[in-house]
Amino acid sequence: MTGFFEDFEAEGAARELGREFSGVEACAVLGSGLSGAAEVLGVEFPRDYLGLAGKKASAPGHPGTAGIARVGGVKLLLFMGRPHYYEEGSMRTAAFPVRLAKALGARFCMLFSAVGGIGKDIAVGDWIFVDDHVNLMGQNPLLGVKTSGGPPFVDLSSLYRRDLFEPVRSSLPGISVKSGTLAGFSGPTYETPAEIRMAATLGCSTAGMSTVPESVWAKFLGLDTVAFGRVSNPAAGLGSGGLSHEDVLRETRAGGPEAAKLIEAALAAWAAVKNERG
Repeated sequence: MTGFFEDFEAEGAARELGREFSGVEACAVLGSGLSGAAEVLGVEFPRDYLGLAGKKASAPGHPGTAGIARVGGVKLLLFMGRPHYYEEGSMRTAAFPVRLAKALGARFCMLFSAVGGIGKDIAVGDWIFVDDHVNLMGQNPLLGVKTSGGPPFVDLSSLYRRDLFEPVRSSLPGISVKSGTLAGFSGPTYETPAEIRMAATLGCSTAGMSTVPESVWAKFLGLDTVAFGRVSNPAAGLGSGGLSHEDVLRETRAGGPEAAKLIEAALAAWAAVKNERG
């Protein structure tokens, strides 16, 4: 039982992973091409975490493995690749890394993904700290989830830990970290230029096909959450050419070492606030 929600699938996978994975304090989900961050952090005990639940990540750049690293004294669970809503049409599956992290003891969740840039001040290679999102995926991630005595509605007014943005940004002067709102689309197609214009009208800085399911589930399960998007390309209609996943991966793979530094900075900021609160 995870609080007021019984998650047999995640709890079973947690038992299968064994003692090396138990008692984690935080997790990081590394999206398209960003798994290189795990190597920088010295990941150990790599396992096929999706296979434990009979799932797999089919998108290129998503190995579907998990491992453990020690960062600043924190036992960190690293997910190299994620499942997506567009792969199985299941929000619960898309949030499986977060559900598994909760079952293993995590209290802090860091989400990393590739995003398309919408805002005029957003450039390829920037990191966008997600301060909020607009769910344009067509489904609420918690639709149909049954709880035992939990709150009937989940408050998303403070979904992301915005208070950690400035400590993270100021500690990494050599990395371009900005804040903005994410437009979450379902995929598997890229957005149309008209959809991007709509997202811009709604105040969104970036567009992506993940993060929304995981962040909502993290809030539901009581995890503190931050999310970072690596701007891999101008969004549809804003660049000089078309969009391709090969181009996305080329840019995100170059961002692996910076993602590792963001993980270290976010963990330090979270730990500092946690210690202040006692």
